[in-house]
Amino acid sequence: MAIKFITDSMSDPSEALKNKYDYEVIPIPITVGEKTYLDKVTITPEEIIEMGEKEGVVPKTSQISTAAYEKEFEKHLKNGDDIFYLSLSSGLSGTIQAANIAAEELKEKYPDRKIVIVDSKTATLAQAMLLQQAIKQAEAGKSIEEIEDIIKFLADHFKVYFVVGDLSWLSRGGRLSKTGAALGNLLNIVPIISIEDGKLEVFDKVRGKKKAQKKLEKFMNQALENIPDQIVGMIATPVNESKLDGLKKIIKEHPETNFIETEGGPGAALVAHTGGDLFGCGFFDELPEGYINEVP
Repeated sequence: MAIKFITDSMSDPSEALKNKYDYEVIPIPITVGEKTYLDKVTITPEEIIEMGEKEGVVPKTSQISTAAYEKEFEKHLKNGDDIFYLSLSSGLSGTIQAANIAAEELKEKYPDRKIVIVDSKTATLAQAMLLQQAIKQAEAGKSIEEIEDIIKFLADHFKVYFVVGDLSWLSRGGRLSKTGAALGNLLNIVPIISIEDGKLEVFDKVRGKKKAQKKLEKFMNQALENIPDQIVGMIATPVNESKLDGLKKIIKEHPETNFIETEGGPGAALVAHTGGDLFGCGFFDELPEGYINEVP
């Protein structure tokens, strides 16, 4: 008997994470026009950007179905494994509801097995970092209940900030008015977006990506001055990879700090909402007892 770790494709794990650890990823459906694709399976971020730039074409993500959860969960329950599922924030998607429904139905069929569903209260690389910590805790001998407590604590104390350069993508997804997006692009106003209580919030607005970049570097430096002994995360679409150089420089000044970076940037599920002009970072503002500062 073992713990099988599962997450959804919004987690955007790094190549090192994918190559080292044994876990499963359930793809998020993405609808473009009349056709539905599966993130990281039948569609790429580059294809999403190409489709999204066509007039009138708006890529949309949807919830993973209860049936998809049941199929994935039961596959491992049949093998005698317990399930630990780390979900995309419930404040960003209702997909965790389908996971909970599937779990309740399967608990009746497999009463001797444990199924734990945890709301990450975040997304993308931050979600992957929580998953990595959960797996490390299991390797250290923690029970599934202990892992649940640790990850819930970390989910409450993860700070993530990112910058979207083309506001029209946020407008298409209904997260910003068309007027606001057009005016912001015209005036070169760049919002710094955070995830607070599991929901997207505009944390600040600055003129230009250079100032936004400096803000993120300031946040990272303050975080590492307070808690250097932690893993931090960075993500950027290919056009913004150089925007992470300042963050990496700050991290090098703190030898206790490790970092995870998603090579190649976010997957199609995130790009469907933000477009191809994005960069960001994340870190913890408090750590639980037993936190493991090790990267793949």
